Amino acid sequence: MKKILLLMTLILVLQSCATVNMTSNKDTSYTRKPKKIFIEARCKKEMNAYCTVLINGLKMDLKAKTVETESHVYNELSLESEESRIQEIKNYNPEAILLIRQTVTGIDNAFELTLIDATSKKPVWKSEISTSTGTYGDTDELVSKSRKAIISKFTADGLL
Repeated sequence: MKKILLLMTLILVLQSCATVNMTSNKDTSYTRKPKKIFIEARCKKEMNAYCTVLINGLKMDLKAKTVETESHVYNELSLESEESRIQEIKNYNPEAILLIRQTVTGIDNAFELTLIDATSKKPVWKSEISTSTGTYGDTDELVSKSRKAIISKFTADGLL
């Protein structure tokens, strides 16, 4: 009986863990470490809360690394025009733009991250992050792990 209880507890713990996996690709000729980044996130409406908390956390993490940020979170029901989005970025005058696009929705989610150099307007870094909350997952844990993964990858790829 004790073995069954132990096994059931182990299964419950494993199902409750949030997991985050991330891969990236950086243009080797890009050596800048931008100090002013505009973050634009386009997430599904079901993930709007996650995206907002993630972006706010990333802004704090980047500020701690002396990177200024401004951001905007959109979803498929957002009414902002493309022109107003572009104007908002121009007004901020960033060195780089970090685009975060949700590509998969559900218990498992995937996001594509692209860092665009503001001067050349070319992508200089791309990443894919996949997240899962498990059966009994915790959004706070998922956001925390996602933030750590993004900042770690930025650092490892020489962007910070």
